[in-house]
Amino acid sequence: MEKGGRTAYILLIIGLLLVIISVISFYFFGSERFAYTVVSYSIFGGGFGLLGDGVGRLNAARLAKKDPERMRLINIEKNDERNIAIDEKARAKAYTLSIYLFSAVLVVLAIMRVELKAILIVLCAELIVMVYSLYIRLKLYKEM
Repeated sequence: MEKGGRTAYILLIIGLLLVIISVISFYFFGSERFAYTVVSYSIFGGGFGLLGDGVGRLNAARLAKKDPERMRLINIEKNDERNIAIDEKARAKAYTLSIYLFSAVLVVLAIMRVELKAILIVLCAELIVMVYSLYIRLKLYKEM
């Protein structure tokens, strides 16, 4: 078995184990404390994420083994400069939209007089996105 298939199976097994662990922990600790419930749901989501990633990698490894010419065409299409430029421009537009959307949500939450903790959580999320954007921008300025 080649490396891509092995990684896919490992991700499948880890994801399945995490899902099983979260279901068991939710069954035993679900009603006791909120923190146990949050951790259980987080493990559940992470497990299903790894499970989906493993299935995707497994399908890609099987496709590569079954039809290498088609896989070569998919890789060429994925790494095409035009497609990469389109993808980057779409991400930039989505980032701009997210900044306006976060700001609108903050205003709506403030008008609705939502609890201050909820407003601060949304504000922190927006600030994290902005600081990360600034960090990447400065890093790219140094490289280019």
